[in-house]
Formats: sequence, structure tokens, C-alpha cells
Amino acid sequence: MKIHFCLTTLCLSLLMLTPAYAETIDELKQELEAQKQINELLKQRIRILEAQTKEKKGDASKAVTPSLPVDTEKAPEKRAGDPEEDRALERALVRQGLSILSPGSWELTPGIVWAHSGSDATRSRSNDYIATLDARVGLPWTTMLGIGVPYYIEADREIGENSGFGDLSLRLWKQFLAQSDNYPSLVGSLAYNAPTGEDAAGPIPLGSDFHRLSFNLNTSKSIDPLVLYGDLFYSYTFSEDFDDIEIQPSDTIGFRGGASLAITPDITGNLGLRVSFLDELERDGEKVQGTDQTIGFLEVGMGYLLNRRSFLSFSADIGITDDSPDLILGISVPTRF
Repeated sequence: MKIHFCLTTLCLSLLMLTPAYAETIDELKQELEAQKQINELLKQRIRILEAQTKEKKGDASKAVTPSLPVDTEKAPEKRAGDPEEDRALERALVRQGLSILSPGSWELTPGIVWAHSGSDATRSRSNDYIATLDARVGLPWTTMLGIGVPYYIEADREIGENSGFGDLSLRLWKQFLAQSDNYPSLVGSLAYNAPTGEDAAGPIPLGSDFHRLSFNLNTSKSIDPLVLYGDLFYSYTFSEDFDDIEIQPSDTIGFRGGASLAITPDITGNLGLRVSFLDELERDGEKVQGTDQTIGFLEVGMGYLLNRRSFLSFSADIGITDDSPDLILGISVPTRF
């Protein structure tokens, strides 16, 4: 009986210990698996270190630099230090005769101009539509040559309409002084207008029927992003005989001043004032009273650089004297080659 009790007690003890033993085995298996993973990682690390050591011994001058991820996205282009010819302000200064094209480059400029004059005691209401085309080419010795011809469509409320080509113009620019820290730039020009216009003696003349020479002296100073400018000009018109009557048109003298602003590298603005004084014309050596004029304009302009070749220019000239047209609007597209 006592032996049977002991055997029973031993069996119960074994049954009670079996779950705990099983749990211990599972835990040991998990620990062994984890230890194997750690050992494998250590082995991989050792192999990497050994490979790096061999590379250093094979080429001591080469440093092992970890490869960095390459950004395939294209970085935006920076416009710092744009070439002068790519800036809208430079294009505008060339159009105003304040700057010279580089040798070998040339510029073709088509444009359209609308001029409106209201009626008053001395004139009737009129609207002029002018298609312009001029070309400029840069020459050596800081010079530039230009040629232009306009095509007019003129409408006078009282007289009627007329259309045709106007006078041909030739102009030569020369830069005498480049801008420096102490001095502004200085550009002079000489222009010749040939009497090639149609119906010069008609009721609505398209040409002047006179030969004319014009002289301009321009100066400008850049105070980034602003360019201040001013110029003086003088025009002399040669006399002509009509039906044995000598006509001497008025001489013209005037000035212009203003500022051009580089709003951005691609956009520019301009504000200026232009005033011209015309003497009385002469007929057979005698002055004709009341033919003198003072013509003044407030000039407003904007320009936008379309691309490396083309520049879009807008202009508005507002008449500020009684002898001036009330408003002149213009648009042109100088294209550089």
C-alpha cells in the first residue's frame, strides 16, 4: 500500500511538471533561433569588414565613399549672371539708341503705330495707322547702322483717306564713351531722310518731299536696376523750290529725358519726356507767321523678352502740348539674329 501511494505521487508529479518542461523547450528553441540570427548577422558584418580591409590594403589612396542616392529630378536653371544680350533692359536700350548692337549681330523690327489727333481751331480730327519695318546691324568700332521705311494709312475726317509708303530713313550710331564708374555712356547718331514718300504734294501727304539731316547725342547711366538717360537732338531740312517758290521748312531742336527700369530680367518699363521746338518756316526768305510749333510727349513703355531672339515692346506717347497729337500707341517685335 505504501509503495502504491509513492508510485501514484511520482506519476502525478511528472504530469504536473510536463507542461512547464514543454514551455521551457519552446523558449529555448526560440532563444536558439534568435541566437542563430544574431550569429549570422555577426558573420555577415565580419565578412563586410574583411572585404573593406582588403580594399584598403589593395589601394590605400582610394577612400571608401558610401554611394549617395542620385536625384534624377532636373534642378531649376539659375539666371544669375545672364548675358547682357538676353536681358529685356538691354533690348529696350538698343531700341532707344542708347546702346549699340555687337558686331555681326542684327535686328529686324516690324511694328504698328496708331496716332490720333482731335479737332480744334487749327486742325481737324485725324487717325493715322502706320506699319513700320526697320533693320539694324552691329558694325566694328562700336557703330551700328539702321534703315527703315514706314507704310501709312491716313484718315482725315474732313479731307479723306490716303495710304502708301513714307520717307526712307538711314541712321548711323557711334558709341564715343562706354559707361564706367565715373562717367556715363555717350552715343551719337546721324540720320538722313530721303524724300521717297508718296503724294508729298497731295491733300494728305505721305512724304515730306524734303531732304533732312538729324543729329542726336545720347547719354545714359546705369544705377542697377535703373538706367537714367537723356539726349539732345537737332534736325535740319534742306530747302526746295516749288513752282519757283523757295520753301525752307522749320529747323527742329529738342531734348528727351527719362528712366528705364529692369522690373525683372525679362520685363522692363520706361517713363520719359520728349519736347521738340520747331521754328517758323520760310517762304522765299520770309518767315510765315504762326507756323512755329512746340511738340511734347509723355512717353510710357513696357517690354517683355519673349525668348533669346524676340522682344515685345509696347509704347504710349501722350501729347502734352496743343501742337502734339493727342495719343500715339505702338507695338513692335524686335527680333535679333
